[in-house]
Amino acid sequence: MPRLPAENLLLYPKTTFRVFNRNLIFVMRKHFLLSLLHTVCGLGLVSCNNSNTPGPAYRLTADELAWQGYQQGQHLRFGRAGSAQVRTYLIAQVNDQMEEQYQSFWIASVQGRPPTYQHITVKGYRTDSVIYNVGSIANPRDSTRAISTFLDLRKYEPRAQPGTLWLLSQVGWDYWFIGDPLLQDVTTNQVLPPRGNVLLLPTVTLGGVSYGPTLQMTRSYGVSPAPRQRVISRIWYARGKGVVAYEEVGTGLWYRLP
Repeated sequence: MPRLPAENLLLYPKTTFRVFNRNLIFVMRKHFLLSLLHTVCGLGLVSCNNSNTPGPAYRLTADELAWQGYQQGQHLRFGRAGSAQVRTYLIAQVNDQMEEQYQSFWIASVQGRPPTYQHITVKGYRTDSVIYNVGSIANPRDSTRAISTFLDLRKYEPRAQPGTLWLLSQVGWDYWFIGDPLLQDVTTNQVLPPRGNVLLLPTVTLGGVSYGPTLQMTRSYGVSPAPRQRVISRIWYARGKGVVAYEEVGTGLWYRLP
């Protein structure tokens, strides 16, 4: 059923009430039927021992998985034009697991185990340096090595839209950059906002290396770095590769080395 625009709720109170009433009746009816079935099972009138029956499993599609290009233990090297300095990063963790998600009105003995949804998390850190920060008075220190989430991909089913699957995604880099790559829109061929902070490039060449579809992401929030900290303003994330370049305030463009 189409959702009524929020700005029209006050203009059409009767329509709004009818939509709300129908949804309420549907939820109450579903809850009543599940409760009745659970009672019947409890009385032993029918066999309903499905608590160990595997629930449906929702996995990332091939197009969605194509954007995960990291491997655990992988070492990434970055350089910049006119400098011999090399920065190195380690992919420390690549976790791929199926997770249960909260389900309202779910009775395991009747419906089996709840659905599971694929969730991939990639974590890493810079190995040639450390993150400088301001320590506490009780335990003052000048630096720390912090692990960051480089990629987070997961299937998600909104409670308000049961049966509808979404792709939630997040890309991070070197502690100072976190952004939404809009992979839900990218993998379903939706048009990205023309003035947004995410731009899909069909091809791009960085540091003399050409890449296929690449997301150019610009930081959309402000930060207040401590002394000696560097802030990343933009990254380039290539399909099947991960972050292939980033722009740092004060030092410019860093691109991945072969």
